[in-house]
Amino acid sequence: MLGDFRIYCFGHLGDGNLHYNVFPPKGLARDTFAKERAKVSEVVHDLVHALGGSVSAEHGVGRLRVGDLER
Repeated sequence: MLGDFRIYCFGHLGDGNLHYNVFPPKGLARDTFAKERAKVSEVVHDLVHALGGSVSAEHGVGRLRVGDLER
């Protein structure tokens, strides 16, 4: 188990493009949650890669996600 967090998932289920945001539990400041959020992203991206998916979807990557794309 990765921990206690909230996920807001949205997107285009019909074409498989899903987007998600990871938030800390209510009452916990977002800044104190960076390590957990990074771990959730790593696990999700590992799963996406294992299933033959892509982290870029239709919006591209941007500067903040270059490392994810290189992985």
